[in-house]
Amino acid sequence: MTGASAATPPTPAPTTPLPSSRTTARRVDVAAMKAFAHPLRMQIYRHLQEQGAATSAQLARLLGESSGQTSYHLQDPTWRWTGTRSQTIATFTAEESIALNDALSAVVEEHVEAARERHDEVSGDAGAAGLRRVQLLIHSFPLPPARTV
Repeated sequence: MTGASAATPPTPAPTTPLPSSRTTARRVDVAAMKAFAHPLRMQIYRHLQEQGAATSAQLARLLGESSGQTSYHLQDPTWRWTGTRSQTIATFTAEESIALNDALSAVVEEHVEAARERHDEVSGDAGAAGLRRVQLLIHSFPLPPARTV
């Protein structure tokens, strides 16, 4: 046998693309893949695919599960852990507090504007593109002076 010319790699079988109305590119991470692979979620998906729309309560009765379980598994796994809550008490001068508020506002505006530019081309059903409205609250206010005991 003579090295490189011995064999050529097999040609992959041609694939037929799905019709464009059924193809949607969507980035999915490992956590979302694991969530989708859950046995109950697969049962729900199979039922909805075969029978059509159903409420959480209907699915619970049909699959012998609690409505809490079916409701939980009907959530979009890519959004489940996107929320956050943070609370910090710090000591600042008025100028430092203003500077922090300005910096936080600038970061928020930067992300909102970038998202707006990326998603301007999305028309129609934003949910189909994986878009959801997100509310961001930032509260910053002076507290009463600490009491000394």
